[in-house]
Amino acid sequence: GTGITADKSFNPSTIDVGGNSRLRINMRAPADTALTNFSLTDNLPTGVVISNSQGPNINNCGAGATLTAVTGTGVIILTNGTIAAGAQCQIEVWVTSDTAGNYLNIITPADIRNDQNRRPPGNLTATLNVLPLSDLSASKTFAPGAVAPLGLSTLTITLRNTNTSPLVNVSVLD
Repeated sequence: GTGITADKSFNPSTIDVGGNSRLRINMRAPADTALTNFSLTDNLPTGVVISNSQGPNINNCGAGATLTAVTGTGVIILTNGTIAAGAQCQIEVWVTSDTAGNYLNIITPADIRNDQNRRPPGNLTATLNVLPLSDLSASKTFAPGAVAPLGLSTLTITLRNTNTSPLVNVSVLD
């Protein structure tokens, strides 16, 4: 029989330090075989952790499937999944990093288990690029912060350049 077709991706694949990216893992069962007692473990690379920007999601992985993805940790575990023949199970977990660098995330075939012993033919990989914080910061405030309906408040947007050289062609879209 054929194996699992699978892929993974980060969106966006490039973030700033402290930014968030959605890690998506797609696994499609062989057209001829449903997968039972499906499990997957994704050990994130050192320096990348699960963020709490949005809760984790699983779609089409079976009613009994459990996804463990604890904020601040570096491991994602799906257990007790069931994927119908030819169907795709999708896992989405938001991640972040507080250290600039390029992080290669690898799921090996051995990290994927099921009663039918079907696995993808090779490693599932995706790279998250984390950029250092720039020397430009932006903040905005409303004064007053609360108003009655149809009341007026002033929005102030402040851009701050802490670099030693000027920034040119800076634009703001709010």
